[in-house]
Amino acid sequence: MLNTMYSKIRKLVDPNKWYKPREIATLNFILPIKGIEAKGKYDYVTKLIRLGKLPAKNRSTGKICPHWVVKGSDILDFIKDL
Repeated sequence: MLNTMYSKIRKLVDPNKWYKPREIATLNFILPIKGIEAKGKYDYVTKLIRLGKLPAKNRSTGKICPHWVVKGSDILDFIKDL
């Protein structure tokens, strides 16, 4: 089942594009799994980033409010490793 999900998402994700956490959650690239408490899909994606499980770059200029972006290839790697 995970292989079919991975192959479907692989067709949708551009490995060279940078995605915002909101886009990842809206497009259902990464769905919550047990083990990490989250209020919703967006919260789950941001928790993965903060925990270091999903590589991301902080594009903000300040330290108070991070502006995370995730490369499509990192999304594919994360899903592949599930």
